[in-house]
Amino acid sequence: MPSSTSSFRGELKILAMIVGVLAVCEIAVRLFAVRFSGDLRQTYALPATADRLAAAKGRRVLVVGNSLTVYGFDAKAFGEAYAARTGGDAHVEVEAFRGSETCEWYYLFRRFFAAPGKVPQLLILPLNVESVRDLPRVEIGRLVYFCDGSDVPDVLRRDLHGFGDRAEFLHAYTFASFANREKVRKTAFDMIIPRHQAGERKIHVARLAARRAGKRPAFTYDRLIRLIRLAAEHNVTVLGVAMPSQSGYELDPVLLKTLAAEKASFVDLRDAPGLTRAHFRDPVHLNEQGAALVTQTLVERLPESVVAPSSTD
Repeated sequence: MPSSTSSFRGELKILAMIVGVLAVCEIAVRLFAVRFSGDLRQTYALPATADRLAAAKGRRVLVVGNSLTVYGFDAKAFGEAYAARTGGDAHVEVEAFRGSETCEWYYLFRRFFAAPGKVPQLLILPLNVESVRDLPRVEIGRLVYFCDGSDVPDVLRRDLHGFGDRAEFLHAYTFASFANREKVRKTAFDMIIPRHQAGERKIHVARLAARRAGKRPAFTYDRLIRLIRLAAEHNVTVLGVAMPSQSGYELDPVLLKTLAAEKASFVDLRDAPGLTRAHFRDPVHLNEQGAALVTQTLVERLPESVVAPSSTD
């Protein structure tokens, strides 16, 4: 009997140590992760961004996207070109997260910008098929930061499939240390491995190229439709933009039909005049000069229905 009691106490001590270590990790991530993650800093700043956009004068423009937007959109060039074309001002806010896609964009917009007094007048989305099609799996570690409690039932019902994904989401929603495990890993690798970020970007670009070169299955765009319809409920004009790449690519006809059916505007920048290989930092992403040139072309090609505010704006 004494030996079993001693063994039980020993197990309790081990369990208490494990719980203690996990608690310390959770506290450390909540306190310090934001210092090492640009994504987290940007996410925590979203309420301030929404307030800034709401208080802005002129045309209120929100650009949501991924790395194509990070490297391919120049907010200053947009404002200058918009003023030159219309004589009016445009206040532009860019919320772009590398590797993000429509599921995350939907909940980002719904939580932070789909509220009275907070909505933009124009929502611009990059149309890379890899990011706007319905992917079988979403980035749960980032998605949880775009959701509040009222979003959880929708996420579990409409965006996650299977017990494993739903359990992972609830775990990540509850524990920051679990939600940010990939960010911690990448930060550690960036610190330890020389040019780790550049290497990951090359791998990402290679995967995109391989997908574009391969035979495509029939894609669906239900999440994109949800985002467009959510914006329409708040009288927000949605503009889809086909971004250029070095090698060029074909747009999915189903995507174009989806945009037309949902009455979203569209601008094709794959043939932006004057764009050369020298304007790219890699086969997919533009450099600063390329971003300025493409953004200028975007404003020049904006449909009049997008340039002129509607009576409800």
